[in-house]
Amino acid sequence: MDPFMFWGLPFLARKNVFLQMNPNDVFNLSMTSMKSKLIIKAFHKLPPARLDWILGLHSGNYWNGTRVVRRVEDEVILNARFAKPWEGQISVYVRDLRESESLENPSLRNVNRTPILMSQDPDGDFLVCEKNKKRTFDEKMELIEMISRHLLDIVNVESFDLSYRYHHDLPMKKFIKCFVFDITRKFGKLEINNHCEKLKAPEFDFLMNEIETDEMELNTIGRVKGVFTHPKIEFGRHSAVSFDNILNLQSQKFESRMDRLLKSTEFVKLLLAWSKGEKLQNLKKLIIHHDYKLEDKNLIKKIKKRIRELQGEVPFEIMEPEQESSDEEEEDGDDGEEEHISEESEQDDDDMVDEEQDVDEEEDNEESAGEQEEERVAGEAVEEKVESGSDDEENGTDKGDEESESDTEEEDSDEEPDAEADSESDSEEEVEESDNDESDADEMEDEDQNDVDGEEEDLLRIKRRSDGRVLRLQTHYGSFEIEDETAREERLKKFF
Repeated sequence: MDPFMFWGLPFLARKNVFLQMNPNDVFNLSMTSMKSKLIIKAFHKLPPARLDWILGLHSGNYWNGTRVVRRVEDEVILNARFAKPWEGQISVYVRDLRESESLENPSLRNVNRTPILMSQDPDGDFLVCEKNKKRTFDEKMELIEMISRHLLDIVNVESFDLSYRYHHDLPMKKFIKCFVFDITRKFGKLEINNHCEKLKAPEFDFLMNEIETDEMELNTIGRVKGVFTHPKIEFGRHSAVSFDNILNLQSQKFESRMDRLLKSTEFVKLLLAWSKGEKLQNLKKLIIHHDYKLEDKNLIKKIKKRIRELQGEVPFEIMEPEQESSDEEEEDGDDGEEEHISEESEQDDDDMVDEEQDVDEEEDNEESAGEQEEERVAGEAVEEKVESGSDDEENGTDKGDEESESDTEEEDSDEEPDAEADSESDSEEEVEESDNDESDADEMEDEDQNDVDGEEEDLLRIKRRSDGRVLRLQTHYGSFEIEDETAREERLKKFF
């Protein structure tokens, strides 16, 4: 096929060609000349996308002889992620050429009238680097700024994300003045990882008040003074918040850690401030982690005790642990049916037992009648033999029988006290064993009751009298949560 002038095609034909092109091809075409870029900007902009900056690339940790240090390379990455997955993305890497790495077909691109040597790998990603040349971090930031502004002209950017990792050439005070915040101060997600510097008051104030973000992940060291304002914030594990940070919180969802466990009086102060409408009015969910050694199993009991000690009218009421009435009714219905069935079965068993007893009684009566008849016949035969015997023999046998009977009576009388003593000792042992068994059972019941009480005391629900909103405080092993019950129900509906 013979080559043709692309820009000489009619508008509709050229538009159809652009619709079939890959975003990377459009990006390449826009860097051929300023005219190409202006035409694409005016008539053939790429579809909606999210622009994502990564300033500093974490490449692992190493041991410097005393502690573990995070290794962050001075690499800058720019991604244009399109809304529809099949449209792919545009990725630009600005870094130094690594050892044993070669450039594939490098060529000069025109980026806002500035020639930049750039290559494209088989995956379509763009690499900005030069052989035998290393750029400073500032030079890399300048290059990524030019490419960012170029992309903003040819892509319908709907949102921005930013990820920053500390580098000694880009400290925090320098980061808050970089070009990104000149382009936009509204982000979908903002991630800051700085494990080498404490966050100073001006920097914290800038992050909370000068920019907008739906979600922030802030990892730094030490404590901070100020108010957390963004809707969702995760304040990292190497940081710690104070009670004042929690009390003045304006975020909807917040997660962090503390060096200590809050006191019961502090929890009561939080609940009172929320119920009066003074603090925590935006709160949907709060999670605070702490050391496992600080766990207090009686924390909820202490909080309830402090609430009972309050004087005057309390602006909230303590609610019972949530129970589902429908489940209880079903359980009660099942129990009633089981009881009715068990009663019927017991009645049937009793009738069967009565019938068996009647049959046994009849058999016993027949057997006893037969035995009486045999005894009567045997008695008559014995009487006949006795009458035929002599009177002397009868007298002798009678005396002998009397003596033997007297001897046996004496022996029985001697053995009866011993048997009575043995029976008394056995009864005492049985009483002691039964007492021990009862005491052991009581102890087991007390332990079980204590366990049940402990399980029930990990949750506290309070209802605000003014509008009926419910707030729940729940303790876990190594953390506690404060959550608005309405927000919790909405969150659970998404999963069930």
